[in-house]
Amino acid sequence: MKKPEVVKLLSFINTSYVNNFSYGEDDIIDDMMESTWHDFLKDYDYKVIASAAKKHIINEPNFPPNPGHLVNIINEMGKTETEKESWKEAWKNTIQLIRDHGVQFGYKEIKEGLSDRALKAAKMLGGLEYIAMLPDKEISYAQNRYKEIYNNIKARAEDRKALPPSHRQEVERLSEGLRGNTPQLKGANNDKA
Repeated sequence: MKKPEVVKLLSFINTSYVNNFSYGEDDIIDDMMESTWHDFLKDYDYKVIASAAKKHIINEPNFPPNPGHLVNIINEMGKTETEKESWKEAWKNTIQLIRDHGVQFGYKEIKEGLSDRALKAAKMLGGLEYIAMLPDKEISYAQNRYKEIYNNIKARAEDRKALPPSHRQEVERLSEGLRGNTPQLKGANNDKA
């Protein structure tokens, strides 16, 4: 998205939320607003952003969007069916595939039938064999544990994806630099005497 398109977007939002959105009234504030919105939305095509803005206007007629709202809408619009899969659907599918194919001889079919996230959650729970051998009295516990694991995996993936691509790359670059390599504070006495 280019800067002139940001101006067009902000003007559109301003006309949609006449009393709740201030744009076009103060040049200094407008410049800062344009820079901030451009920083968060520059990685996206204007048509995609405009579509997300329209969706927000329809769903939230009383509250104007901010760049984060629009990025979240774009991410939601771009989700695959696998990314939309709930833990319940994944658990049900895992159990059904185990029943249909059996773990010992049908491992390949089970693996192919599960999403990567569902398979990872099953492995973290103890594996497909563990799930297949669960006694009835432990299924409820295992299901709750699977729910926690699956939702944690899903949340991490969504948190990572929530950032616009250029911001995601920046965070990853900073994270790489900090892993195992804690920067020393300026002026700190790092000598061990």
